[in-house]
Amino acid sequence: MKRALAVFSVLAVLGFSAFGIGTFSGKWEATIDVLTPELTANTLTLNYTDFGWTFTGVLSLLGSPSDTFDISAKGAFGPFSINGTMNFDFSPAYLGAKLVTSLDFAGLSLSFVAAHGEKYVGPDGDYYTGCQTASESLTYVLTAKVDPIGVELWFRDCSTGTEFYSADITLKGISLCCGISLDAELVFTKRMVSSPSASPALRSRSAAASPSPRASRSRPMPKS
Repeated sequence: MKRALAVFSVLAVLGFSAFGIGTFSGKWEATIDVLTPELTANTLTLNYTDFGWTFTGVLSLLGSPSDTFDISAKGAFGPFSINGTMNFDFSPAYLGAKLVTSLDFAGLSLSFVAAHGEKYVGPDGDYYTGCQTASESLTYVLTAKVDPIGVELWFRDCSTGTEFYSADITLKGISLCCGISLDAELVFTKRMVSSPSASPALRSRSAAASPSPRASRSRPMPKS
């Protein structure tokens, strides 16, 4: 018999302004298994918005080692959209950080991602590039798009200096004739076999047939 889960959500929207310094808002979300009964999710989110920027703190508390605290800032600096996040657990320990900036102008989309720490560049992270010292490593992703061409360049720093990792060039929706369109993808990857921090087996692929190392999971496209 399928277990029944009752979801208990309490949303407390506090939208108020104090002394003209900005707007605060927040919500509390909890999930309870009524058969156990057991609290399976407990998240408190607080936001502060001022001058076009939103600063957010998210507490996830279950009284376990998986409890986390995330802080983020989202806004714009001139024509650039900026979104930054830092993640911690309650050891306390730093888990990782990510900075995303993007620009859209006249049909051209540009973005830059810098990711650091085990959460993002570790083996389970969306920006993993084979570095063995993930907690001290960085991944950089540069993306440029103008229909029908897209270019994505990956660089990594395994605590030994920044080096090229891969390039992904795509062509999408090229109209040929008779209702036929063409999609194509060309991938280049640099394999640092002599580097102790490289792990080619974890990121091996065939340039002729295999998809990019990010294709097996949802592609971590930059978010504004």
